[in-house]
Amino acid sequence: MKQLPSPIYGGDIYMSAGCVADYQYSHNIFSGCNNENIPSLYLPFYAWITSLFGIIFGLTHIKSIIFFSLILALLSLFSYYLLYNQFLKNKLLILLALSISISFFPIMKHTSFTIAVLTPLFIYSMFKLFTKFNYKNIIQLAIITGIIMTAHGTLAIMAFFNTIFLLSYILIKKTQKFKIRDLQIYLELIKKTSIFLLITVPISLLYWFKPLTIYKAQTYDMSYKYLNIASYKFVFLTDTIKNIFFNFNNFKSSIISLIICIGFFSLIIIRIKKSNSIDTQIFNTQISSYSKLKFLKLFLILNTLIFLHYFVTLALFNMLFQPHYMNMVLLSPLILLCAFFLFDKLLILLSNKSKIFKIVSNIGLIILVIGIIISGINGALENQWIRVGKSELPTHYKELTNYLQKNTNTTDIILSTNELSFSVFALSGRKTIAFRPTHQSPFLDHLTLQEEVAIILYGNNTQKSLELIKKNNIKFLYWDNYWINSEYQFDEKGNIINLFDPLVIDDTIENQKLLEKYNIKYINYYGSYDPANRNSEHMKKKKLLYISPENYHNFTSPWNPNLNAYLEEIWNYKEDNQKIAKLYKIKTD
Repeated sequence: MKQLPSPIYGGDIYMSAGCVADYQYSHNIFSGCNNENIPSLYLPFYAWITSLFGIIFGLTHIKSIIFFSLILALLSLFSYYLLYNQFLKNKLLILLALSISISFFPIMKHTSFTIAVLTPLFIYSMFKLFTKFNYKNIIQLAIITGIIMTAHGTLAIMAFFNTIFLLSYILIKKTQKFKIRDLQIYLELIKKTSIFLLITVPISLLYWFKPLTIYKAQTYDMSYKYLNIASYKFVFLTDTIKNIFFNFNNFKSSIISLIICIGFFSLIIIRIKKSNSIDTQIFNTQISSYSKLKFLKLFLILNTLIFLHYFVTLALFNMLFQPHYMNMVLLSPLILLCAFFLFDKLLILLSNKSKIFKIVSNIGLIILVIGIIISGINGALENQWIRVGKSELPTHYKELTNYLQKNTNTTDIILSTNELSFSVFALSGRKTIAFRPTHQSPFLDHLTLQEEVAIILYGNNTQKSLELIKKNNIKFLYWDNYWINSEYQFDEKGNIINLFDPLVIDDTIENQKLLEKYNIKYINYYGSYDPANRNSEHMKKKKLLYISPENYHNFTSPWNPNLNAYLEEIWNYKEDNQKIAKLYKIKTD
């Protein structure tokens, strides 16, 4: 693979790559990815361990991501094997479960890392503590929970409620057997719970210290980044149910839906009790099938309620916590685990009654495993972005990256369009001021920055532009021949035919007057901030002001020409003797 399998403009994997580059080249885990000292939108654990891998082996951050994904794939297999081996007896069924669950390769960003590695380890650790409340299991769950708190925001929320529920359940179950005079028992329970907190909290604070203490957990409006579920909450719920239970779009999803349907239907046939003969005769383990099913039932109900929180929180607080991600990172894996567990019981029950069924079912499982593997390979070969990953990165980007890494610092701030800034950050780890709105930190006043960038680049007041350059400590300006197309696309007659990601602010009287004050043209637009889902009926929409292409001075220097006196060209790249990329140093002294 020669580059990452993702769009270089706005792709999640390249956003993650920028964070890896920042941590790897700065050796500072408390840096803010694309914004200096401001907590990143992407929780950092994946980027931390990937950057550490690159430091140890002396790799570029892109190579670190590519090679480390192979190690993470093996770790994912191990994690899911630990989980499924706790619940399933049939080894072929475990193999089928593994082939289905390992669908996140290549693991190159925090969400895929979370689902592939942390989700199975979290469920496994909860189950171990559920079945045996000892120091080993409490420490194991505490470490995994602490890591989750620094790895993925949605799973962090779910882990918070799951661990509170689990510890409360255990404490209630333990204490109801004892009288108040049995103080030693209570002290032991308090000690174990304290150990959990003493491990989890410090790990969590590696990321959450700043958001909780400096920013007081106050964020800017982030609702424009996510699905406007309030407008279709019942449709969203039915769509989620269909995607889990009745998804027959391809071979793999069809097998998953069939296993889930058959597994849950088997509850009608199978009755698992505390003294269940299947468990005592076949499994012969300390953990009964009854306990396993009880765990799965409790946490399926809990996480279904957490998933459905938006019906309550939208009505009371007009807010929600990304239920589509909640389904991805924990609810669906739990549903699949429960289905496999029940399917396993059904196979055992029917195999005990018929040897022929056992042989046929084993052959069927082998065929399914082979089919899933072939389907996965074909899917990877046909994947558009996997094919992109096999091609060379544009030469001017490779040359720019080399120059920036040799001649600039990781804290240097570079000015460009939203999408060009995104690509520069992704490839070099250098800080930016303009950026794709949906990838900015929730603790950053992003819309004010968009406004300031518009004034710097297109305003007619040079002194104000210089003032804002100094205020934001901007050192460089980057241009390439994609500048205009990264914001607007035109037809042959010069008419706008498409918006990509132009500078954008809220449409208010104050903002209109401010832009007019500096003679900046704008376009009134009603839509979504997200360039990838601008016209989606399910994204939150509002009145916006796009900075108009009328402000462009020319193709090679789109900014106000008054700015040229303060720009010193320090690098360029040519094709056919034409400069297609240029880096300027901004001189404000």
